Amino acid sequence: FRSKNYNNIGGLVSKFVCYSSDLLVDLQHACIQIERARNLTLPMARRRDPPASKEEVESWFDKDGRLVREAKMRQTLFEVGVDSTCRRRIWKFLFGIYPPHSTYLEQRTHDLEHRARYKALRERWEVLDRVMEPQEPEGMSKLLAFYLELSDDEACDMHTNQLHVQLKKNSKVDEGGASQACCDVRRGSIGGLLDDEDALTVLAILEPSCRVFANKEKFDIDSGYPKAKRIILRDVHRTDRNNHYFSHKRNLRKVYRILLVYALFHPDVGYAQGMNDILVQFLLVTHSEVDSYWMFSKHMEEKRKDFMEATMLKKIDYVKSLLEEVDSSMFQFFKASECQDFLFCHRWLLLDFKRELQLEDSIRLLEILCSHYLELNSDKAKAETDKALNMYFVNDQGGSRAGGVSVNLNFTFGIFVCVSILLLHKEKICSASDAASIYGTLNGLAMQLDLNAVLDTAEGLFYKYCTMCVDKSCYVELNC
Repeated sequence: FRSKNYNNIGGLVSKFVCYSSDLLVDLQHACIQIERARNLTLPMARRRDPPASKEEVESWFDKDGRLVREAKMRQTLFEVGVDSTCRRRIWKFLFGIYPPHSTYLEQRTHDLEHRARYKALRERWEVLDRVMEPQEPEGMSKLLAFYLELSDDEACDMHTNQLHVQLKKNSKVDEGGASQACCDVRRGSIGGLLDDEDALTVLAILEPSCRVFANKEKFDIDSGYPKAKRIILRDVHRTDRNNHYFSHKRNLRKVYRILLVYALFHPDVGYAQGMNDILVQFLLVTHSEVDSYWMFSKHMEEKRKDFMEATMLKKIDYVKSLLEEVDSSMFQFFKASECQDFLFCHRWLLLDFKRELQLEDSIRLLEILCSHYLELNSDKAKAETDKALNMYFVNDQGGSRAGGVSVNLNFTFGIFVCVSILLLHKEKICSASDAASIYGTLNGLAMQLDLNAVLDTAEGLFYKYCTMCVDKSCYVELNC
């Protein structure tokens, strides 16, 4: 009898040990989740170093002007930014106007080519725009007249216009010689920097090919353009009118021309409300119609997707998913308040928070987001996940190590910024009684945000998310 009972007890014990090991794994995972929630404290906004000086910026280039420390440039843009006097030059590299390894001479040639190309595009736009029969609704004719009253010094860029006037008076360049000289300039075989006389020669060389370039550009003057023109007329007239720069008519006309030229020659994109907000940041940094057009065009190669409904709804879903992971209670609050669509994020993501921040802060955040320094496929993310994996390896005395860490690469740094804004103002948001109050609270944050606090919180969340992904991966590994 004792022997029989003893055997039964032995079986029960073995089953208990098996079950308890599973429970231990679950308990271990639960402890990790509790500890992670406990550690999700929002960091205090730290005191940041001043922007990189001219001397530091110069250290990123070699003696011929090549950007040889691009990684350092992106890190600095993310962490502290650059002196405002250096921003125009740095943004030409950041937004792909200059190739990283271009020399001073090649950069100057790129500038001249962009001037000539934009001039050719503008001239073709002016012809095509006149061809279209104006059918402006009542009240729009005065606005249209305002933007068509161009003074002589507004033709494209004052310096460019003067150069072309001189070209027509003083320069005679045959097509064969022009073609060869252009090749020499592109190869960098002309020594030293270009002076005004050289610039005149290069512009004369480029003018025929740029005219061909403009004539080959696709356009749609009949369907989307007339509507885009009407919207641009309205939007430009109310663009940042409190800013001194846009109190001058000539600068509003730059916005008008750039947007119309872009809409005409990018018929698959056209114009959508909000593009004017994106463009003005380039104008405020460069003060150049030519540079702003090309930077805006380059930026829109990636940004254009955000103006598609499906893409934007996906981005909003990523904000929801990340908030649910890092603060499920706040996510549930939005859900219970019938505010689970998160459409308040639409403007944040579409305009890169331009209307939520003071002007200088919005420009600063734009270069941070475009630096792509802190993304989940970056070296910083890999270093953080490796550090967390090593901690698991040490704590488990070398017994286990997850084979790979799965992260959602759709969680860009901009998504972390969105969630950070919500967490920083959680108490105020969660005190709202309904969806309308929540939207009112969030709209009231515009121009009141502390950028440093938002950035520090977003960075902290980024590293916390990396650790969370390691937690999940190791838990799955243990259960397997």
